[in-house]
Parts: sequence; C-alpha cells; structure tokens
Amino acid sequence: SKGTFYLKRAIIVAYTDQYLLYDNKLLIELISKELKVKQKTIRSSIENSISYMNELNSIESLKEFFGDDYEGEKLSVKVFIALCVNYLNIATGKNQINMYHFI
Repeated sequence: SKGTFYLKRAIIVAYTDQYLLYDNKLLIELISKELKVKQKTIRSSIENSISYMNELNSIESLKEFFGDDYEGEKLSVKVFIALCVNYLNIATGKNQINMYHFI
C-alpha cells in the first residue's frame, strides 16, 4: 500500500537524520517534497497502515520483536518510526535512542 511505502521512506529518512524523530512534521514535509505528494496524504496513509498493523498484530508479537523498548501501548506514527529506527541502530551497532522521549 502507499502508506507502507511512505512509512518505509519515513523510517529510512529518520534513520539517516535522527533529529527528525523529534520533529515528525518536518519528516513528513521532507518526504512530501521528495515524492511530490501532499503532506496530508502521506500522514493519512501512514496512519492507516499503522492502524491496520495494530489490528493485525498482537501486543505480544510487537513486544517480542521490539523487546524492552516497546511497552505495549497502541502504536502512533512517531512511536513506530522511533521503534524501527532504534531497532536499526541496535542491528547496525549504533547507539540506542531513548524511547522515553517518544512514548
């Protein structure tokens, strides 16, 4: 889906510039300019994808995947992107981010 495509792009951009984790609006704006798609469309599509994912996946499976960083709350766009970036940081040997800033 488009939402998954936009979400993947958001994770990659946020991983590259982790300051964007703190400024979700700027992150969406950058993707909007890059892809020439309205910000509202991108945000809405990502929110729909995450909502669908929340319906399909159990909290236990998300906790198992993300480990101690995920505390079982309903995922938002900002928290999901931060969890993914943190997961990539761990996998590549970079410093973990402080998830308490996002939850």
